[in-house]
Amino acid sequence: MPGIRREVGFVNRPTHLLSSGLRWVHLWPVAVIGALLVGSLRGAQASVPVEVGYQDFSFPAGTGVNSEVTAEKPESKLWWNDGLWWASMWSTAGDAYHIHRLDLGTQSWVDTGTQLDIRSATKADALWDGQHLYVVSHIWTGDGAPSSDPTQWGRLYRYSYNIVTNTYTPDAGFPVDVTRGISETLVVDKDSTGQLWVTYVEDSQVMINHSLNGDDKIWSTPFVLPVDNATGLTSDDISSVIAFGGRVGVMWSNQNQSTKKMYFAGHMDGDPVGNWQRVAAYSVSADDHINLKSLQADSAGNVFAAIKTSKNSALIVLLVCRSLACIAESDWSAYTVYNSSVHSPTRPALLIDTTHRVLYIFTRNLDDGAGIYYKSTSMDDIQFAADEIGTVFIRSTADEGINDPTTTKQNLNASTGLVVLASDSGSKYYLHNYLSLGGPPPTATPTPTPTDTATAPGPTATHTPTATPGSGDTDHAFLPLIVNEVSSLAPH
Repeated sequence: MPGIRREVGFVNRPTHLLSSGLRWVHLWPVAVIGALLVGSLRGAQASVPVEVGYQDFSFPAGTGVNSEVTAEKPESKLWWNDGLWWASMWSTAGDAYHIHRLDLGTQSWVDTGTQLDIRSATKADALWDGQHLYVVSHIWTGDGAPSSDPTQWGRLYRYSYNIVTNTYTPDAGFPVDVTRGISETLVVDKDSTGQLWVTYVEDSQVMINHSLNGDDKIWSTPFVLPVDNATGLTSDDISSVIAFGGRVGVMWSNQNQSTKKMYFAGHMDGDPVGNWQRVAAYSVSADDHINLKSLQADSAGNVFAAIKTSKNSALIVLLVCRSLACIAESDWSAYTVYNSSVHSPTRPALLIDTTHRVLYIFTRNLDDGAGIYYKSTSMDDIQFAADEIGTVFIRSTADEGINDPTTTKQNLNASTGLVVLASDSGSKYYLHNYLSLGGPPPTATPTPTPTDTATAPGPTATHTPTATPGSGDTDHAFLPLIVNEVSSLAPH
């Protein structure tokens, strides 16, 4: 059957946080098998198991800005297609960013040789829409600014996928310039009419741009988002874009002391490009960390946003909009994921498992050394233990600066599994881990704790993920992943 691929491999499933403390998953049995196989993989760069997860290949000093190759917060470097996980990663041999494929059997990344951006100081956001791969790439700066030099502008790349050869081919007419400057972030999504949208912050203004006439190669001129409070931002503020329910939404931060809010503006697909409506989605001590996901007409919500604040009682917050338009403040609810009891949780990345209806939030935490941790909750009964560290997902004593978790824009299911990629700007290594979603969902033990809401403070329940007998979460456990007759997964 076209578009179908079968993958069989043994993978680890990290254990959950117990009341008695954290149990680690050790991956050495998988490594032994992988070491025997990885040498036979053409283009494979061997990964080494660490305390939790895998240390992948190194990238040279100076790659990217501050060597943070898996940043920035709202951007996605991974996607799932044709039964495989793919990533935008730096290729030392190719001296450019290349498309890499994850071999699940060995947990090693294979450099496919397909070139993305050759500019080493860029960061990228990837979107697989079921037909094409879109990658927007931009020169990074901490303070977005216009530039008269076209070599500095943000670019859109597009690729077509061959299901016979499992390869991506650059499409003619690309890359296309989509910005006129440099920025901290650049994010892309596609609405229900096929129109592409990008957003970024430049000169302390929320900027947007879009494709024209149903042609990915023809773009408008970037312009300021035409709503109140989209200007006068700080140099550290960012924006992100999400398609949902026949609409496009833009979320941005404003960290000015007089504002300190997270805003959201919505646009109906097919409406004039200037028709936007704005709302203050979160009004307490907003920071510049945003990661968005969407569902289509689901009772659990239409738009989900993992954000960071500077408020000790709610450092990491999940925002959920359960209305169709998300343009009223009352449409939004807020759930505290982390408070200041946990040391410096940051850079939240959000994923949705639609099979088990579970939300995952990954962060970089500093307790017991830097690492990537996660918390999970039912999307129909959202609860977090805000004062608990969560479950360790990537950790290595050889890589003390692990940071910048990144994953896919797509929603996941039992067939896809879950992959998070991170990097260490000190050791100059990529790291990743994989979680099978084929088993039962995590269980939870609720305990009450107060949290903020989008409109007013109020109580809610929290939980700590726990392992239960028969759940499959045991030390040294590795579960078979069998992906049978799964077609390409489109985003959202």
